[in-house]
Amino acid sequence: MSKIALKAEKRETGKTASKAVRNKGLVPCVFYGDGAEPIPFAISPLALRPIIFTPKTFLIELEIDGISGVRSCILKDASFDPVSDKVVHVDFVSVNESKEIIVEAPVKLNGPSKGVLEGGKLNQSLKRIRIQCLPQNLPDVLNVDITQLGQGEKIRVRDLSYDNITLLNSGDSLVVGVKAKR
Repeated sequence: MSKIALKAEKRETGKTASKAVRNKGLVPCVFYGDGAEPIPFAISPLALRPIIFTPKTFLIELEIDGISGVRSCILKDASFDPVSDKVVHVDFVSVNESKEIIVEAPVKLNGPSKGVLEGGKLNQSLKRIRIQCLPQNLPDVLNVDITQLGQGEKIRVRDLSYDNITLLNSGDSLVVGVKAKR
């Protein structure tokens, strides 16, 4: 599990306030959780880049100016402008060390497949798998060993298991397979 620290500034709510934040070159965000009111804040788009444009899931230590304390959270959602593809809004949700969270973790294929070495074609259907675990058990990636995968063979979600992690995708979902050569 990777951690990252973010510093942000508190902002006002509303459509015009969000527009003013965007005009200053910042991204309007909202922190949900802790059983309290949502906290609106603004942050630089460059600070968001390492957590949005990556397949990894980060545990974020969020510090908001004007509000005491550091909050542990994860990225819940990011909205993008349909024309410019700029980040226009981000939601963060609180994380409790004793409560399980649901996130998507990237799948990493390890090793050369037997079937590919024989001329088959590797087909990775799932690049991310939805998981449920405690924050301290959050993996950077889900490693899948494909060295023994021959031509015509497949690995499905039900074939995978990890310590302290529950896989939430359907057991029949195809993770990776090797198509036989013609």
